[in-house]
Amino acid sequence: MLDILRAVKTNEQRYYVLMALTYGRIPPAVVDKLVLKGHPANSTQLNAVRLGRSANNLPWLIDLTRVGLPDLEIPAELMPVEAATEAATLFAEAQ
Repeated sequence: MLDILRAVKTNEQRYYVLMALTYGRIPPAVVDKLVLKGHPANSTQLNAVRLGRSANNLPWLIDLTRVGLPDLEIPAELMPVEAATEAATLFAEAQ
C-alpha cells in the first residue's frame, strides 16, 4: 500500500485512492450532518463526492471521511496538494 501512496501525485489520484478506502462505508446521514454544521457544499454536492461522482473535491471527501469514519486514519500522502505544487511535480517527472 505504501508504494501506491508514494506514486500518487495529483489531487484527483488522491481522491480515487481515498475513495477506494471509503466507498460504501460513509453513512448517508453524514451529508446532512455536515450541511447542518455549515459546510460550504450543499447536500447534492456532498452526495456526489460521497458516491465518487465528483473527483475534483478531495477536501470534501476528507471532510466526509473524518465525520463518517472517525476511526479511519487518513494517510498524510492523501492530503491535498496545492495546484502549483502539483503542476511542478508533474512537470519535473516529465523531463
